[in-house]
Amino acid sequence: MGHFGVYKTHEVLAAHFFWPRMLRDVKRLVARCTTCQKAKSRLSNHGLYMPLPVPTSPWLDISMDFVLGLPRTKKGRDSIFVVVDRFSKMAHFIPCHKTDDASSVAELFFREIIRLHDKNLRRWEDCLPHIEFAYNRATHSSTKMCPFQIVYGYIPRAPIDLFSLDAAETPHIDAVAYVEQMIDLHAQTHQNIAAANAKYQVAGSKGRKHITFAPGDMVWLHLRKDRFPTLRRSKLMPRAAGPFKVLTKINDNAYILDLPAEFGVSTSFNVADLKPYVGEDKELPSRTTSVLEGEDDEDINYNTSTSTPAAPPSSSAGPINRARARDLNFVMLLKNEGPEE
Repeated sequence: MGHFGVYKTHEVLAAHFFWPRMLRDVKRLVARCTTCQKAKSRLSNHGLYMPLPVPTSPWLDISMDFVLGLPRTKKGRDSIFVVVDRFSKMAHFIPCHKTDDASSVAELFFREIIRLHDKNLRRWEDCLPHIEFAYNRATHSSTKMCPFQIVYGYIPRAPIDLFSLDAAETPHIDAVAYVEQMIDLHAQTHQNIAAANAKYQVAGSKGRKHITFAPGDMVWLHLRKDRFPTLRRSKLMPRAAGPFKVLTKINDNAYILDLPAEFGVSTSFNVADLKPYVGEDKELPSRTTSVLEGEDDEDINYNTSTSTPAAPPSSSAGPINRARARDLNFVMLLKNEGPEE
């Protein structure tokens, strides 16, 4: 018959057989099919969006990323190493090579950038200091303040501030007032980031299914091509492996599995790569049908929960309720069909 979904399997069976609650049994059978669980793709994304903890002050928590594939400059750089403070959102843009290793990246982190400017597309490396200054002076959407103001307590002058315009005088702030202002500013920044994270969490969780596992649960592991290239060489190979036991729950989105050593990868996985293992259901009928020797098949009433023949219900056994009426109709249907000519 093949390993189709619920409704195609039900259509094939309904064309040849009938038993009460057939669609329910087909749904449970398909859900517990080991071949389907290993071969079929996942229909929904597992795991909700989990924002990172909000920092409490500047440069306690940073994020790093790389911009690759840029035109090669005269100095041989073709990438940008981006370092962002997660509290103030201040960013540093450092030119680098795509082939730089970990030690080179660590060295770049402490390196000073020479500030030059030109409009030549191949000299983007020289423009980075000016881009960094403009970025750190602009108001960020999450904090509602500019990174310079959060880190240093003031907004540095820009070229537009050099014009002789009538500007309001800036009063002198003593040390105590300055500290109080910075404390209030950091508290407001923390609230703004938390509010932005809550909004991102709602938007990022749309279309995702909240699912969690406990230590001891059995799960299927989705074999991603980038992580398991040898196990996904062909489209005909299984898309999942397992089932494996969950050893540790790191958080709602990360788990450690009891993975065999021959896999050669880290045993921690995101919940998006896991799906629950559905075992065999003892209430489902057996694959084989029991037939009593010397009996006529058309007179046998089968109990779908045990797959064993049961005697037809008698009308004198008590009042006719809905369940007994359904069983009587099922037996009469089998008798009326008769053997094929």
